[in-house]
Amino acid sequence: MAAETANKGHNVTIYTSKPYKWGNSIDVYDSDDNLLIRGVMSKITDNIEAELKDADYVWVTVLAQVFPIIAKKMDPCVKKGQKIDIIPGFGGAEFSFESEIKKDVLFLEYKGYTALQG
Repeated sequence: MAAETANKGHNVTIYTSKPYKWGNSIDVYDSDDNLLIRGVMSKITDNIEAELKDADYVWVTVLAQVFPIIAKKMDPCVKKGQKIDIIPGFGGAEFSFESEIKKDVLFLEYKGYTALQG
């Protein structure tokens, strides 16, 4: 999802607890190892403030038990119109991110993976 969104020209930031494990792009391949999409990320960070400053889309990829901590850190930085995606989402994240939702962000939880077809 992040690769597709960035590939379409959107400013995409990924929040992760281990940004050093990421490169600046995400490549999506088909089952024959043909490159389908390369999305260049604006930022991949563990810094909430840097993450949210200019982001259109925000992917949060932490364990569910960390949601309340992340939500509290995000709250002062969230702006109206941002899209916050929780991966993995197993339901219930909306309770941790209630304050952000009230700021009129688009809040999404993903329970699975998106599959691209060529």
